[in-house]
Amino acid sequence: MDSDSQRVEIQLPGGTVVGLCKNDLIHVRGLKYAEAKRFQTPKAAAETWDGIVDCTKPAPICPQTPSRLDFVTGDLNQGQTMDEDCLNVTITAPATLSEQKPSLPVMVWFHGGAFLSGGGDLDCYWPHDLARRGIVTVNVTYRLGIFGFLPIDDVAPANIGLLDQIEALRWVQKNISIFGGDPARVTIAGQSAGAMSVVCMMTGQADGLFQRAILQSTRP
Repeated sequence: MDSDSQRVEIQLPGGTVVGLCKNDLIHVRGLKYAEAKRFQTPKAAAETWDGIVDCTKPAPICPQTPSRLDFVTGDLNQGQTMDEDCLNVTITAPATLSEQKPSLPVMVWFHGGAFLSGGGDLDCYWPHDLARRGIVTVNVTYRLGIFGFLPIDDVAPANIGLLDQIEALRWVQKNISIFGGDPARVTIAGQSAGAMSVVCMMTGQADGLFQRAILQSTRP
């Protein structure tokens, strides 16, 4: 933990989580929004839990091979663990969340990576500047590659990684007000494969779960 960071407890409807507070921002990393068995559709995470959930450490990402962009960017996944139990969100919000009404705009971010690589909690996606401007941000980690997008007859339905994303949006509707966010002011955004995810969310299955959309680096 950074020496400038302080641990902070946040009470959610189902229990307590511990995040970090630094530079007037609260970071909650790797909070589970859903769970799923291999090749199965996701289900909402447990509504209640015992004890305190530690959300101060880098969140696991879906198992994956090295990105084809690593030779340009370096290893963006450095320091991240890989685990099939990876359906988690990272929330960044102004530290005044306990002092304000849940009225701040919300941005939900779907990462890129050709649906093969990446993760929502990577350092390159940390949204400090947005949060400092009063936007509650939610970075979503979802299943990739064969775990999220390989249809297998009678075993795995197609595109369950997209179903993960829809489940994350449902979690936002139920819980984001705790962080000062307004569930009626949700913008979904993404780049590359994340932008294609946004397109898919606009086809109807995610109706009522967001109000605006931003697409970066994709085809319409």
